[in-house]
Amino acid sequence: MGRKDTILKDFVQRNDVFADLCNAFIFGKKMISFADLQEQDGSADTGRTSMQRDVEKLCTVKEHLPVRMMIGIENQNYIDYAIPVRIAQYDFADYGKQMRSYFRSRRKELKGRKVRNYPQEVTKGCVLIPVQTLVLYWGEGEWDGPLSLRGVMDDNHMQDQLCECNDYHVHLVCMRNLAKKQMDLIDTEDLKDVLDFLQAADHPEKMKQKLADGYFRAISDEAVDVISVLTDISIKKEEGRNNNMCYAIDVIKKEYAAEQVAIARAEAEEEKKEAMAEVERTTEKKLIAGSFERMKENDPSLKDSEIIRFLAQIFGKSEKTIRRWVRNHNCYDMQTR
Repeated sequence: MGRKDTILKDFVQRNDVFADLCNAFIFGKKMISFADLQEQDGSADTGRTSMQRDVEKLCTVKEHLPVRMMIGIENQNYIDYAIPVRIAQYDFADYGKQMRSYFRSRRKELKGRKVRNYPQEVTKGCVLIPVQTLVLYWGEGEWDGPLSLRGVMDDNHMQDQLCECNDYHVHLVCMRNLAKKQMDLIDTEDLKDVLDFLQAADHPEKMKQKLADGYFRAISDEAVDVISVLTDISIKKEEGRNNNMCYAIDVIKKEYAAEQVAIARAEAEEEKKEAMAEVERTTEKKLIAGSFERMKENDPSLKDSEIIRFLAQIFGKSEKTIRRWVRNHNCYDMQTR
C-alpha cells in the first residue's frame, strides 16, 4: 500500500469522518454519529483469495428503530473499469461471512444431532445485516467507467431481461465535484477543509478569493497530509507562517506555471499556423508561376497581360499580385504586348 492509500485510509477510518461520509453520500441526511460506529475487520475470505476494503464499520441507525448495517468505504484514485465486479465480491463475501457465523451458532444448537447438510437447517431466524459499500473517487479526471455489472456485460449477446437479473450497482461519489447539499451535511472540520480544497484546487482564481477572504485558517496536520497527496500542491510548514500562507504561494506558482504553459502552447500553435500558411503561399506561387510558363510554351502568341488576367480570375488574385509572383520566379521577362 502506497503513501497516498495509507493516508486516505487512516483519514476515512476516523469515526467522525466516516459518519459524515455516510450521512452525506448514503443517507442524504444525518442518520448516524461517530458513537454509532463499531470497527470491523474489512477482510473477506472469498474461498480462494482474501479481499479487503479500505474501511468497514458496523453502524447502528437510530432514526426510528435501531437498525444495524455493515458499511464499507473504498477509496479510488483511478478509474477501474471492472469495479462493479470487485465491489460485488466485497459485499457478497460479507454476506457469506454472516452465513458462516450463523452456521457456527447452529452447530452449537444442533450438537449431538446428525446433520447431513447445514444449509438445510437454516431457519427463519437467519437474518442478514444489510451490506453497503461506498466508493470515494478522489481522482482528477471525470469517471467514465461502468457503475453496474451490466456495464461490463456484452449486451449484444444477452437479452435485457437477463442483464437486469444479473445487475449490481456501485454507489460511487466523485469527491472533486460535490453538490452544496452534500457539503452542508459535513460537520467534521478536517473533512470540510479537504473537500473545500479539492473543489477549488484546479481553479486558482477561486482559491485565491477564498484565501483573500480568510476562508482557510488553522488546518490540522492530518488534513494537510490528505490535501498534499490528493493535489500537486506542496504544503510545507515554516516557522512563523501558517499553512494557509504557504498554500497561497503554491497556488500562485501553480497558476503562473499553468499560464506559461498555455502561452507556450498558444505561441507554438500560432507558429505552426504561420508555417502552414507560408507553405500554402509558396505552393500557390509556384503553381501560378508554373501555369504561366506552360501557357506561354503551349501558345507563344498569347500576350503576357492576357495570361495574367486569366490567372487572376482563376486564382482570385489581383493582376498586380500575379505579375509580381511570376516575375519573382524568373519565368519570363514580363512584357505587355
